[in-house]
Amino acid sequence: FILSYTENAGVIHDIGKFPLVAYYGQPFLPFSKSAYQSLTKHCELGASFLAKIPRLENYTEVALYHHRHFNDVNGYPKDGSLTNSKYRSIIYIISLADCLDAATDNISRFYKPCKSFDTVMDEFRAARETQFAPEVIEVIEKDKELQKKLKSLTSEKRYTDKHTKMTYNTNSFFK
Repeated sequence: FILSYTENAGVIHDIGKFPLVAYYGQPFLPFSKSAYQSLTKHCELGASFLAKIPRLENYTEVALYHHRHFNDVNGYPKDGSLTNSKYRSIIYIISLADCLDAATDNISRFYKPCKSFDTVMDEFRAARETQFAPEVIEVIEKDKELQKKLKSLTSEKRYTDKHTKMTYNTNSFFK
């Protein structure tokens, strides 16, 4: 259950971005403060949407809190807390994976230059125990094969056929 839930959560956590697609479709333009504030609402929009669908409502907290920091002080949404969430560990994984994906994206991350896997890992280490869960970072640090795979998945090759062919079975949401 945990692995399939985590996989599904990884796919669905950003569903709240769909109504905000206009903000994401402006390549090479920096985000204005108001655009950024609107984009931070994607967590609440996604959670609200998922809460209305009985088969998806158990993903509500992942959508809502995946930008909330490990220290539960920073990030967004500002109100609320993931401290008592039964999905807290999964939210920590999704949060780190989402940041890794965004920071290393060389196509849709048009507002900042993309970073290498190693640079992002250094940033994760610097934000350990504040923004990111130390145990998630530790798993990556200790597993050389995982590091190798993540490096490959976040490289410039990420958009080649080999890396973009999804074999995800959306029926798993409705079991």
